[in-house]
Amino acid sequence: MDTVGMLGGIVMGAALILAVPGPTNTLLLTAGYALGVRRAAPLVAAEMAGYGLAISFWGFFLFALAARYPLVLPLAKLSCALFIAGLAYRVWHRPLLAATPHTTPITWQTLFSATLLNPKALIFASAVFPREVYGLPQLFGYALLVFWLTIAPIGLAWVWLGHVVQGSASPALQRYMPRLVATALLLFASWLVYGALR
Repeated sequence: MDTVGMLGGIVMGAALILAVPGPTNTLLLTAGYALGVRRAAPLVAAEMAGYGLAISFWGFFLFALAARYPLVLPLAKLSCALFIAGLAYRVWHRPLLAATPHTTPITWQTLFSATLLNPKALIFASAVFPREVYGLPQLFGYALLVFWLTIAPIGLAWVWLGHVVQGSASPALQRYMPRLVATALLLFASWLVYGALR
């Protein structure tokens, strides 16, 4: 196996998927908007921990279980959708995040949970991480380390983008930004429900 090529493929695939808006990125953007870069930056560690645990779970356990019980994957998607819809509700009801930074619903635990349930982890486990890494613990460790090194700068970029929006947005946009974020989360949750039921 070409280990260098495999790790390079993980970096490229992960970077492409991490750049797409989703639940975790939306929450990082909201945190940067509400808290600023310095206070929101530690949340990237929650993203790293959540994805690491979720990818391990999908790769080592859930696929084996789904081979025997086909309903496992649709039920997992529906659970993710319910959690993300709950996050959308919480974000929607904080219309002035910039004015009340200490009441932001985005905490380390919230971001960790959202990432743990983020369906992107399934994509990483099944399409970005080669199947071979799950048979060799040392190789899986290298793959996960490279994945984390890819997450860190992209997660910080989402935090920084939220801070830029907060600093440059008009009062109307600052007021309605959380509602735009909540709508994006609801759309993502709806897409998950569609994928689970079709």
